[in-house]
Amino acid sequence: MNITESEDQAQRLIFDWARWQQGKYPQLKAMYHAANEGKRSTRAGAELKRQGMKPGVSDICLPYASGKYNNLYVELKVGNGKASDNQLKFVDMINSIGGKAVVVYGSEAAIELITAYLEGTIDDLEIVSDTYPKEKAKITERVNKKRFIGFCGTDCRKCDNKGCQGRTVDDILSPGLLPAT
Repeated sequence: MNITESEDQAQRLIFDWARWQQGKYPQLKAMYHAANEGKRSTRAGAELKRQGMKPGVSDICLPYASGKYNNLYVELKVGNGKASDNQLKFVDMINSIGGKAVVVYGSEAAIELITAYLEGTIDDLEIVSDTYPKEKAKITERVNKKRFIGFCGTDCRKCDNKGCQGRTVDDILSPGLLPAT
């Protein structure tokens, strides 16, 4: 019988592991869960946004520099759960500013990823489209095809077009991004 863990169970397992491993990896003392989700009234949600809450922030943050990355963010999923557009935008933003952000499926994979990050071997893992393990990348394949395509129509990860820089048509037409006339 194959029992799938819930996201809550996976989260608890990861943080239990982190507490047990703090002797070996003291950096884990700084790891935390960003309690950014949950149902709220419109008023409470608006107040939290004014206080800095952002949609899409990854579940786990390890604010520790390792190798070429300045921090690690883990968007935890279980089963066939999909990352939202806001979560994928957050992953992209962190990866574009020197951090490492990954959508990770299950507690075992998350622990593998965090351990590899701490040991400086995260780039040795097979992370496909910012998803680990790579077999789960197909879950967001349709979204991933769009998310890396810039305004110019080219995959931004392989493009040197600094005028585009992955902006979409909506980004270009947004107030404040239009060229001054």
